[in-house]
Amino acid sequence: MSSFTTYGDVSPRVGIYAVAKALANAQPELCLAQFATSTPCPKNKGQTIKWRRVVRFNVSTTALTEGVTPSASAIDVVDVTATLAQYGDIRRITDAIQDTHEDPILNWASEESGKQAATTKEMLLWNTVRAASNILYSNGNAESSINTAVDEDLIRAGINTLKRNHAKRITKRVSASPNEATEPVNAAFVAVGHTDLERDLRALSGFVPVEKYGQFQPIHMNELGKFEDCRFILTPHLIPAYGTGSSTLQGMRSEAGAAVDVYRLVMFGQDAYGTVSLKGLDSVKMSVFNPGMG
Repeated sequence: MSSFTTYGDVSPRVGIYAVAKALANAQPELCLAQFATSTPCPKNKGQTIKWRRVVRFNVSTTALTEGVTPSASAIDVVDVTATLAQYGDIRRITDAIQDTHEDPILNWASEESGKQAATTKEMLLWNTVRAASNILYSNGNAESSINTAVDEDLIRAGINTLKRNHAKRITKRVSASPNEATEPVNAAFVAVGHTDLERDLRALSGFVPVEKYGQFQPIHMNELGKFEDCRFILTPHLIPAYGTGSSTLQGMRSEAGAAVDVYRLVMFGQDAYGTVSLKGLDSVKMSVFNPGMG
């Protein structure tokens, strides 16, 4: 007889507890996922998720003529699709797990699994958003030329690019609770990057650190501060591109010492990218095999 059930050798009650604990620990680690267009995974609908947006209508500057029906224009839409994939990991234990939520091993495993799930999702999103084609460089016109730090002009150019393309400021985010919900935030564009960028961003003339916001509330626990219309969130998960910059270092950071490490700062507005929710008990499955059973 198999010793494996939906949640392994623990009861459904404890299994649900473990998943809920994992989700609760996952949410604070999420950054990119909190600002994505979040879509629940539908059951029995295949492995492809589709997001759809309507192409902006052209301005109509032709006056209407009485009794004449104007020509009709088509409604154009753009579809963006993604293929669902599952990710997981296995951890071994040597001591018996007791069938109760007070078990410290289960607590520990639930917490770390939640953090691992969140970091995995962040890395998958980061690999997607940092591959954008609309790129501004701190110097030169290619990544291999970069050997200067981010400055005010570069940030302003990024903000201007978003505005010229009708990007909307972010006014909501996915709630940091395990439940599926959104919550309002103060309107602004958001830029995310690695924590190594902190010194350069703080050096910007006009930078306002988060501790000086006053009534202006931070939108994420890792928010560093703001510059004009952009708010910065830095986490160690959003890794740089090591050694892809200029071979002329000019004092810039270089892990290998041969070429500059390039730190991408991704700036975006509302509905810039989408993700499948890491919410609800069905978004994570946790299974436990007690040692010695089989």
